[in-house]
Formats: sequence, C-alpha cells, structure tokens
Amino acid sequence: VYADVYPEYKYGDYLEIYGLLTMPEEFNGFDFKRYLERFGVYSLFFYPKIDILDREQDNKFKSTVFGALYNLKNKIRLVFDQNLDMQSSVLAKACFLGDKKDIPDDLRDSFAKSGLSHIMAISGLHISIIVLIFMNLSLSLGIKRQKSLALTILFLIFYLILIAMPASAIRASIMGIIALFALNSGRSKNFLRILILAATFMLIFNPRLLRDDLGFQLSFLSVLGIILFFPLLNKFFLKLFSKKFQDNIFLNAFFSIISITISAQIFIWPLLIKNFSQISLIAPISNLFVLWTLPFLIIFIISALILSFIFHGFSLSFFIFPKIILNYIVFVADFFSGFSFFYKEIYYISPVFLFFYFCLIFLIIHWNVDSS
Repeated sequence: VYADVYPEYKYGDYLEIYGLLTMPEEFNGFDFKRYLERFGVYSLFFYPKIDILDREQDNKFKSTVFGALYNLKNKIRLVFDQNLDMQSSVLAKACFLGDKKDIPDDLRDSFAKSGLSHIMAISGLHISIIVLIFMNLSLSLGIKRQKSLALTILFLIFYLILIAMPASAIRASIMGIIALFALNSGRSKNFLRILILAATFMLIFNPRLLRDDLGFQLSFLSVLGIILFFPLLNKFFLKLFSKKFQDNIFLNAFFSIISITISAQIFIWPLLIKNFSQISLIAPISNLFVLWTLPFLIIFIISALILSFIFHGFSLSFFIFPKIILNYIVFVADFFSGFSFFYKEIYYISPVFLFFYFCLIFLIIHWNVDSS
C-alpha cells in the first residue's frame, strides 16, 4: 500500500482500505512483479482511502514487543537527524538501521563508483562487529559464556527485526550463530558448510530468494568468494615480500583488506554487470581506506545512542566522533569516485566469457585445494 506520510499508522492497527487493486508491472527492464512476490505481495494500492478501525491488538505480547522495537527505531532515526548533518545522518541510518530510501542519488552514485556501496548495507561485517561487542560486553559483566551466548542470539534476533531482516543480515546472523555454537562447543568451523547451511535454511522459508532477491545473491556470492579465494590471494601477496615483512602486523592487515575485497568482488562482478551494467575496479584501494573505520564507527554510534538516551542534553557532544568518521567515509567515496577510468559501464556479457571465467575460477580453486 502506497500511502501519504500522515496520518501515521502503527504496528497493530486494524485498517480498512478503499481503492483500486492493481497488478505490479515491469518498468525499465525491471520485473517489479517478481521482486514483490518474494515478500508475498501480489497486488498494489496507490494512495487509497484508509480508515483506522481499531488500535487494539489480538496478541498483546507480539504487538508490545514489535511495537516497542519499531518505536525504538523511530527514536534512533530522530536522534541521528537531530545530532548529525543530513549527509551523515542518512549514512548512519543506512549502515546501522538498513534505511536506504533517503540516500540522495549523488551520494549513492559516489559509493557505487568507488566500490563502497556495501558500506550502506547491513553486511556480515556489521553483524560480526555488533555480535563481538555484545558478547564481550556480557562476558565483561561477569555473565557466564552459555548465558552470554543465549543473550547474544536473542539480541541478534531483536536487531534483525529492528532493521527489517534484509537477506545479507539474515545470512550473516545464521552464520554467526552457528559459528558461535561451534566455538562454544570447541569444534572446528568449516565456513563453506556454514554458508551452505545458512542458504538452505533461508530458502526453505522463502525459495523465491534464490531467483528474485539480489541482496541474497550478492551476499552469498561475495562470502563464497571470500571463503574460496581469500586464503589463496593473501598467501600470494605475502609471498611477494620477504619473511622480514610477513611478520609486520600493518602489512598483514593491508594485504588482508585487499585480498578480502578482491575475493568478494570475483564472484559478484557478473551479477553487478547483469543488474547494474557497471563495475568499480578501484574498490580494493577505496576499501583499504574505509574498512578499518567500521568497528570504530559502530562502537561510537552505539555508545553515542546509549548516552544520548540517558543524557539527552549532551547528545551533540556524544556524536562528534561518529560524525568525523561518517564525513571521512563520504570524503573517501567522493575522492575515489572521481577516478572515472576505474569505473566501467558494461551492458553485455558474452556467455562464452562467462564460461571461461568460471572455468578459470574452478581451476584456481582446484589447484589451491590440491596444493594445500
């Protein structure tokens, strides 16, 4: 239902809607009908007449919990808007709440050209950082490991509801939960099996994700690339230098970030070309300047939000550090988007090219497995 901003409707309201149901139609080559079907939506209302019949809920517990979470999300949005400039607020809402609808086209374009679009989505990196923060916090408060694990999983479920459960975040959460259980039980972790298990679990509940959800496809393919290629690329880069430099922690971090970025890009390039007709060749360099800031950004945002709710009058001072990092990320995106030579628009992929492309990937993986 497409409706006006006001009056506001809340979770649990019973609404009566008058209007003309229409079928979703394809536009600009985009199959809007298939896109909506993955959410269980098959028809549309455009600005109908809406009457609120009742604000009481049948399931008080469900309505209270979900209503409180949605109310919290609105309060967090308001805190961001009040304490950050417009550009920083939009980016903070995107990378912490998954809200991307207010991102201006020029900012979206800068992040796409610089290969930093994943910063504006709730990815596995975001989830991992949040899980580590919550887990370590609960352990530092003296809570036993088993209870800390349970609390972390519960917190993760509430956070997923808060951010409207995007496919990338669900995949990362399932993998994170399985990895936490494996770590807690002392068993070795096989991330490829965990990835396959997470995909299977999600597709059982919604098979349409495999065909129609681009976020699901990009998320799983990028992680698959990291699992298969990161060890190989990282080893290759470090072998270019003597053993004297291999023990350098900064050099290791430098090549790890480059290896992770290239590994993630290898599998998603065909998908990016098919859906967006574009690729960014400068992504490994731009990510080198940005990825290290994400743990600090998320820690500072969480701390600033908590302190702002407690000491509302000092909110602006709490958001100084998040604002600095957010402005820095935007600066990096704008700077690297200016290198137009590294931004390629490709409107067609030859099937022959795809065949040889994936044959080469298979051979590299096969060689890597045999050599190890």
